[in-house]
Amino acid sequence: MTDNNTYFGSDGLRPFIGKVVKFDAQRELVSGQSWGWRYKVRIVGDFSDKDSVDDGNVVTAAALLPTTSGTGGGGRTAPVRLAQGDMVLGAFLAPNNGFPVILMAFPRTKSTPNASSKKKDPTTKFGIDSGFVGKMLKGLTEGYEFSGHDDIITPIIETLIKKGSGETKSTPKEELNNVKGGQDDENTVGATPDPKTPLTDQGEEIIKGKTRPTVEERRASRKEFDKRLEQLDKQYNGAIPNSEYDKAFEATLGRGNNQTNNSVIQQVAKDNGYAPDTVVAIVESDDDSYDEIKRKLEYDAGKEFQNYLAGDDGEPPYKLSNGTKNPDWVEWNKKESELVRNSPDDTYLTLQ
Repeated sequence: MTDNNTYFGSDGLRPFIGKVVKFDAQRELVSGQSWGWRYKVRIVGDFSDKDSVDDGNVVTAAALLPTTSGTGGGGRTAPVRLAQGDMVLGAFLAPNNGFPVILMAFPRTKSTPNASSKKKDPTTKFGIDSGFVGKMLKGLTEGYEFSGHDDIITPIIETLIKKGSGETKSTPKEELNNVKGGQDDENTVGATPDPKTPLTDQGEEIIKGKTRPTVEERRASRKEFDKRLEQLDKQYNGAIPNSEYDKAFEATLGRGNNQTNNSVIQQVAKDNGYAPDTVVAIVESDDDSYDEIKRKLEYDAGKEFQNYLAGDDGEPPYKLSNGTKNPDWVEWNKKESELVRNSPDDTYLTLQ
């Protein structure tokens, strides 16, 4: 005879109300390094307001999705929009409090304080946390965190009418001499150069490891390859075996040299308070809720990468591929600074 006590719901579903704990305590879950949509939940009643249980050791519950969200099959999917501090309703689907799931969330109202109870008593476990965490920056709505009939007021741009002087600006003829075809009567093909790659796109390629080695890295690899060939030539009296030649090539010119990429990622991770692997995980994640953080990290990486590129007028890269300051740039900057100090009319400018 079948044991009905093992069937789903035979002992009755046990519902619960709980709070999604801070994302710092569940970094692996919310950064896309785990399966599904799972969150750490501090359940009311099972955990007290001032117990000794850390947020990282509370219940891990899977968020169920409505049929309109899609399961991922056929590319149909939508992200779960839970934030830290949200109060949720869930249930245990298996006996003995097994398989906890999140069914829905309680909306925040205008009277819900953002961490106000935390300010009064920092030891409380159920204080309301703000959803703006880490690099989740406040936008035009200035940090509104509620949902209801009283919609968020979106700021508008006021049109300010200013009267002009009635005089038009003169044509900058001298500056036009620096533009290809600037003084020609007819349009010139190629007068406008192609725009530079946006820093965010460049940063994404760097973090995902899609960029090519820099000129300095290729030159260093060539020097290392030539040095190894010289050693092998002496070792085998000019008759280097093909296998040894291939090993030397793979170890130098043939390797995927991403030292500069690694240096950029390490600096971006340090500046934003993340581990390097977390930076990579966020940028590679398909979670739409990380779009704002992702763009910030990509922009920072693209901006940092500029330090590894040579500038105009013979300026060497500011940094070497290992992330240290380039001695050649230091020497160049000294000379440039000296020229500035000796310039009587301050017409010679340099990058400090």
